[in-house]
Amino acid sequence: MSLQLDFIHHILSLQETYRGTPPDRILLGKGSLSREERTALALQLTAESALRRKLPSWHTAGVFLPSSLTLEQCSSEEAARYKARFATPTDRLIDLTGGFGVDFWALTSVTGQGAYVERQADLVAAARANLPRLLPEAKLQLIHGESIPQLRELISTHQPTLIYLDPARREGEDTTRRVYAIEDCEPSLHTLLPELHTLYRELSLPFPRLIVKLSPMLDVVHTLRSVAGVRELHVVSVHGEAKELLLLIDLAEATGEAEPEAVTFVAQDLHPTQPTPAFILPEALHYEESAQLRYAVSPRAYLFEPHAALMKT
Repeated sequence: MSLQLDFIHHILSLQETYRGTPPDRILLGKGSLSREERTALALQLTAESALRRKLPSWHTAGVFLPSSLTLEQCSSEEAARYKARFATPTDRLIDLTGGFGVDFWALTSVTGQGAYVERQADLVAAARANLPRLLPEAKLQLIHGESIPQLRELISTHQPTLIYLDPARREGEDTTRRVYAIEDCEPSLHTLLPELHTLYRELSLPFPRLIVKLSPMLDVVHTLRSVAGVRELHVVSVHGEAKELLLLIDLAEATGEAEPEAVTFVAQDLHPTQPTPAFILPEALHYEESAQLRYAVSPRAYLFEPHAALMKT
């Protein structure tokens, strides 16, 4: 059964009534609640502490969680807010892989408007309930459907200057296998970037910027060698664990040869109590090729280990 907006609001009201009740008791309980109500309500109560830790602003707003996997896979609030630096108040934003909407929320908090596109009906229903609570003043367009088949219509209608994309693992593959190549993800950047370039040229629109979120398991150098137009690579770690690779792509340059040696690397560790300044290195791979390695003559008092984001670069 697909989620309906009235059902979501009903569960959120029940959550206030049953807060403090053990979820197991709700699942096993008998009474006026239907099976669907008990399942959804127990999920909200079970995930409440995890939601508070990972997305404190969302917890405060009283959002609805469609599944436990949704919370596991979405960006943390720190990582989402980091992406806000790529947006400006004048941008027209479109998120082609909306998901739970956490990154869309962070970017729209800057732009004040945005279009969200998601193929999973339950995620769209949750977004329609949650995002107006989180962004009451923003102009939101929440669209249920596949973004790639309707790409021309989306670009023509919204004319985005900033496009956000979070490619997912291709369905049907071995879920236990680690992902080391961008070819394992969809939508495929190898086909999407040329298609977007052609659409913008045909529609006589200024070329946009793209933010692409990738798994930290991907090989950095292989990724940069296979994707043209990348200007910056941001490696983001949260609480000492590498969480995301972010590509900032200039679509105007996305049809030529990839130039990995020209990419600026940014390594940022996000920690609420121990802020770390960003490590920024222009033309990082070119610099690495010519850098000289110097060893200490003798051991000293300690060994310095960089944070996870810097180690990943």
